[in-house]
Amino acid sequence: YQKSVPVRYGTSRSDFTEYVFDEGVAVTDTFYVGWLQISEEALAVGFDRNSPLGGRSLFTNLSQEWTPNAGLSGSVMIRPFFGGKASGVITPVEPVPTLDVNVYPNPTTGIIQWDNHLIKQIDIFSLQGINVRTLYPTVGQTEASLANLPEGLYILRISDGTRTKTQKIVLKK
Repeated sequence: YQKSVPVRYGTSRSDFTEYVFDEGVAVTDTFYVGWLQISEEALAVGFDRNSPLGGRSLFTNLSQEWTPNAGLSGSVMIRPFFGGKASGVITPVEPVPTLDVNVYPNPTTGIIQWDNHLIKQIDIFSLQGINVRTLYPTVGQTEASLANLPEGLYILRISDGTRTKTQKIVLKK
């Protein structure tokens, strides 16, 4: 389950902020709690350096691969809160199909192409998570230039308006 919410902070030093799901979620085994940050603004999250519980469970994902934490010792202060009573039958949410598109060549010298004529937006992110460029292809457009960007590895978030896909691309000039 995921939900888009604006960032809110507590009113006192040790205050937690609750984000309530709109519907029940059935949990039968291991589950993970996290967030996806889509803006460049800093996001303050509590971190307990005295707790040995979460160090091995901290991962980051800047594209399509989860990388384990190597430098922090402690636990992120995100706590699931269970409560209430289910109203009716709880079933899982149907998975959203991913967008069928490939961007090539990879690596590229500046011109990229894609094999889907329905692409409406391509967001290009640096490895620091900064959106360095957004492309809005016209109907039927299947290529664009990245020549104005410096060499390096970039993350592309490609969308047809309803589905998205992320892909890494290397720019070599």
